[in-house]
Amino acid sequence: MAEAKPPRTSPVHSKPGEGGSLASTPIRNVHLAGKKHPVTGIPFDAEGYPDFRAAGVVRVEVQIAYTGSRAGDFAAANRAAGLRETPKGMTWHHHQDRATMQLVPTHIHARTGHTGGFSGGE
Repeated sequence: MAEAKPPRTSPVHSKPGEGGSLASTPIRNVHLAGKKHPVTGIPFDAEGYPDFRAAGVVRVEVQIAYTGSRAGDFAAANRAAGLRETPKGMTWHHHQDRATMQLVPTHIHARTGHTGGFSGGE
């Protein structure tokens, strides 16, 4: 019986701005590194993370202090963007740096299976 290989991982800072503390996070779509998502056409970077900015679908991009809570991060992103709430049909995407939040169309985000910056995966 063949031994299972561990998933490919990439270092992710545990908190933005901390250069020394790294955690290994499985990359869901590492096979798409340098390619486009087959359903949405979103390009993936060399490590296998989606690049919504390169695809031109990011409506707003803000920097936040990562809270470790989706609700907390979404509220912080809305405040940073001057919004009372997340606009209908839009979703906040956690960039893998955990400090950058990108407002993208929900239907594109949901159909682009990926590893994101929240707890190592979305």
